[in-house]
Amino acid sequence: MKILNLLLMLMLAPSLLFAQLIELSEFPKRLQLYPRNSQDSGTVVISGLVLEAGHTSASVKVRRNSAPLVHVSVPLVYMGDSASFSFSVKIHSELSLYKFELLVDSLVSATADSVVSGDAYIMDGQSNSVGSGNWYYTSPWIRSFGDNYNWSANPDSALRADTVWSIATTCLKNQIGSIAMSLAKNIIEKDSIPICIINGGVSATVIESHLPSTNPTSIYQRLYYRVIHADLKDNIIGAFWHQGESDTWSASGYRIKFCQIYDAWMGDYPGIQKVYVFQIRTITCGGAQQQILREQQRIIPEARPNISLMTGTLDLGSDGCHYNSEGYRTMGNWLYGLVARDYYHSVDTVYITPPNIREAFFSNIGKTVLTLQFDQPVIPSDTGMCRYFSLDNVWDVADSIQSDSSTYCLTLYLKSPSNATRISYIPNSTYSTTGTLYNGPWLRNPRGIGALTFYDFPITSGATIVKQKKTIPESGLTASPNPFNPYVLLTLPDRDVDIRGDFSLKIFNAAGRMVADLSRAVKEGSAIWHSQGQPSGIYVARISSGSHHWRRTIVLIK
Repeated sequence: MKILNLLLMLMLAPSLLFAQLIELSEFPKRLQLYPRNSQDSGTVVISGLVLEAGHTSASVKVRRNSAPLVHVSVPLVYMGDSASFSFSVKIHSELSLYKFELLVDSLVSATADSVVSGDAYIMDGQSNSVGSGNWYYTSPWIRSFGDNYNWSANPDSALRADTVWSIATTCLKNQIGSIAMSLAKNIIEKDSIPICIINGGVSATVIESHLPSTNPTSIYQRLYYRVIHADLKDNIIGAFWHQGESDTWSASGYRIKFCQIYDAWMGDYPGIQKVYVFQIRTITCGGAQQQILREQQRIIPEARPNISLMTGTLDLGSDGCHYNSEGYRTMGNWLYGLVARDYYHSVDTVYITPPNIREAFFSNIGKTVLTLQFDQPVIPSDTGMCRYFSLDNVWDVADSIQSDSSTYCLTLYLKSPSNATRISYIPNSTYSTTGTLYNGPWLRNPRGIGALTFYDFPITSGATIVKQKKTIPESGLTASPNPFNPYVLLTLPDRDVDIRGDFSLKIFNAAGRMVADLSRAVKEGSAIWHSQGQPSGIYVARISSGSHHWRRTIVLIK
């Protein structure tokens, strides 16, 4: 027994010595992610005090993927029996693991391995925000911090111990869910940036339970606490929200409540540049106001312009409430398109957003033809799609449907004239004939992303669609760059263009409405259109000169 006690004392002696030798103010933790700055690097600060006199230097050794990278040393200058030290080391944001060693003279006094630099996000919501669909995936480049609220049997007692960096998982402790994991997987594979996602989602919660609160055991404060102790408060760059199923019994005011959460995020996480909100799909675990809830979600960006929407519609392996692994991963893949556009300079930006309705109007005097204008092409999954639009909440009013990709229009041919003032796309939750969960047909864009559903969308008095693709050949007029943001250079064709007489150069949106007149802006055969104030989408630049006409389709991507 004496020998055993002696061995234990010898084993503990170094750690006791280190504890007495130094006092750390700042030092990296194992698995920590340092936020990436504009120079694609993170700054690791190491500082503290040597508490024992007689030592001459403090130094830091840094290894990158086990290979020596940096060794810096400073002399110790004592004030009494202690001497301070401070180091600042930059690490590149890449798929590399960094190890730090702090030495006093030649004695290793502190270590931290598997440190990275990258980007940090938060996610919140209810069960689908943290759902896994039984997909098990981890990566050394995808991190999280602290345990999700769901894993704390006693949140009050667990709160102050929730401060550990970890490799993120989809469904165990340190879970971030499969949507977030799929997104992060895309980023590390395509952009080579390590990622931290801290997910505060809690199953079966209404939006009120996520509202800003000063209660330390609230959902809001639990997430905020984890972010603060990860030293990421000012460096969360984006937020994701998937919630609403539990609010489909009483959906009015949902948009206002989410804006309260959004406003609090903007104050507490000042680094957030974009927020991404999922519109939920039809569910069996919800109430009678699913259409209202989805519409509330669809119009959220009208109040907060830096919010982007994504959809959970289409047949994504839903069981009526949750999704299988393929469904969650598909939503993460779709979400990556938006995040890559906003943060990682992606040029793959065509049709990455869910189609959204812009206008509805009768396009003939007899009011038997109803045109729906979207912000991009929409494709019905089959001809039976016409049955799943309602006019003033009356369903099955059309007997055929036609899609025109050149004008982003769907045309419904009604069974009889109508004076309806409102139109909706897809029922509340079930087919009227069978009472089973509605699971298609759906509208989607050419990329396969489902259209946002809409409810009681107003039918306007009318509009005229300029179907220019069918009447004017696209030739001669050139545009550069195309796609563009925020401006495009339009160059006139050489032949037969006289800008002195009956000449015009105008820009039309997809609804055929003129948004800019550049007729007097042409200089030396070209003009620049600045798109300030216009939304992303396809536009048409049109030249008329006497009997000659030219057009060019241009794409604005913001």
